[in-house]
Amino acid sequence: MSIIVYDITLVGLQKYQVIIDAGIVRSESGSKCGTIEDYFFTVEPDTDKPYILFIHPKNYKVNVPKNSVIRIAFSEMVVPNTGIIPFTSEKGSIEVNVQNSHEVSCSRDECTIRPSQEFEAGMYSMSFGEYAFKDLAGNTLVKGDRKSTRLNSSHDQISYA
Repeated sequence: MSIIVYDITLVGLQKYQVIIDAGIVRSESGSKCGTIEDYFFTVEPDTDKPYILFIHPKNYKVNVPKNSVIRIAFSEMVVPNTGIIPFTSEKGSIEVNVQNSHEVSCSRDECTIRPSQEFEAGMYSMSFGEYAFKDLAGNTLVKGDRKSTRLNSSHDQISYA
């Protein structure tokens, strides 16, 4: 017999105990099995760095509404960490503090950015470093890998109407 549990996030180097109450599992003849409390396991540490899967709106997207929300999907669950996300244009820049929950929020593997300032019409470039987000084990983003991220040396450009 095997039991599969979905939608559970385990943190590395933590000891877990599995408890199965009596009556949850029955034998083939229908008898209740006893309580199981002596099963323990430890999860290996998470050393994989998260990376960006996609950013919406897409790079070089034009005529984006001024109050649009920027969505970033990551390879795993992340949380805001530290730093500033600058949106720069020929007219100036808007800075978003990653730790401001009104401007940056994450749910599972997706984060949204809602700058408190409204964008003026123009082309904006968004960039942020590897420390802006981290996974639950504390691993920061993959640094500057153009195949999987748009960080450091590369920028996303978005045109607001």
